[in-house]
Amino acid sequence: MLNPVFMRLYCLTVLLLFSGLVYSQEKMACDSLSGVLETIYVKDQKPRDTLNRLMKQFGYNSDTVNRYWNHVKEMDSLNALQVTKIIDRYGWLPQQKISPMAAQALYIVIQHAPAIQEKYLPVLKKAIDRGFAKKEYYAYMYDRIQMFHNKYQLYGTQYGSDRSGKTVLWPVKNAVQLNVRRKLMGLGTIEEQSKGMEYTFINPAIDSLKNRIVFFGNVENTRQQPVPDVAIYDSEKQCLGRTDRLGYFKIVPDKSALKNGIYLKKKIMR
Repeated sequence: MLNPVFMRLYCLTVLLLFSGLVYSQEKMACDSLSGVLETIYVKDQKPRDTLNRLMKQFGYNSDTVNRYWNHVKEMDSLNALQVTKIIDRYGWLPQQKISPMAAQALYIVIQHAPAIQEKYLPVLKKAIDRGFAKKEYYAYMYDRIQMFHNKYQLYGTQYGSDRSGKTVLWPVKNAVQLNVRRKLMGLGTIEEQSKGMEYTFINPAIDSLKNRIVFFGNVENTRQQPVPDVAIYDSEKQCLGRTDRLGYFKIVPDKSALKNGIYLKKKIMR
């Protein structure tokens, strides 16, 4: 008959060996996935580095840039396919168990895939709640989704450009509290974020938009040339604003415009 003490020691040894084996296998799996994700990260970033060089050389809307954008989108689709397979099988991998580059790849590939962002935003949120991912990832992805739906962003992470190429901040909901929200998500102030950019954010004393709807767009002729100085009216013939020299306008519509739409009128010089 085996000694009970020996049996307990034997069982404990087996348990420790088994735990060590499981840990070793898990570590090997995470190391392997880190390698895969690091390769995907390079595939995401390298084409964008090339794209930035082409934009500087040929211009933002050049044919060369537009053709290369198609290549970038193809790469984004392939990267998203690989990353979603990993997330669907293993969940959002904890940043503590993979390399920093691999952790960033999980986020940035989804960020560059508009068609699946909304599906994986809740997955990212759960990972953040468990301490598996950075809070700032949620801020960037949430704002990107809002921008694609032509809605206010919340954390001021998304920029665009007007027809002249000037950088503009996508409209922010309740801009007065913007820096408070950014701090909660681990982001610096909007002023710090805007340093070194053409755009400079001035934190308003009051929220001038009051979360109201904003109409903006461009007026072009049949040759796709901008039309300046076009007056924009509501149904009661109240002038709400005019297009600038690049045909761009941005107005806060009144109740009449929201109900009945807006009207454009260009004074014809004879």
